[in-house]
Amino acid sequence: MPALVSSCLPSRTFSGRHQPRLVGSGVTLRPWQDGDVDGLVTACADPDIQRRHCRSLDVEEASDLIQRWHGARQAEGGASWAVVDDQAHLLGRAFSGRRRSGTASRRSRTG
Repeated sequence: MPALVSSCLPSRTFSGRHQPRLVGSGVTLRPWQDGDVDGLVTACADPDIQRRHCRSLDVEEASDLIQRWHGARQAEGGASWAVVDDQAHLLGRAFSGRRRSGTASRRSRTG
């Protein structure tokens, strides 16, 4: 589907800055960290999540996925946050960005 409007923000508007932490009542959205790999592997092994995503990850794949999410932000293709509670337990994933034509939604939940 062609874009009907052009971008109104200059290049590197987002990638040229640190990704923000968004803090709410009992929940925080923060950039993904290397330490989230094990939590991502565990979440993707959950049968309820696999029913919706049909995917599991090993440690290497989870690490690569986190790096791809960082790369997407640097390429101005979107931002992905780890959703954690007040004890820093991984609850899920939040995503904001462009959806590529012909692909399924990139929004997902990891736990």
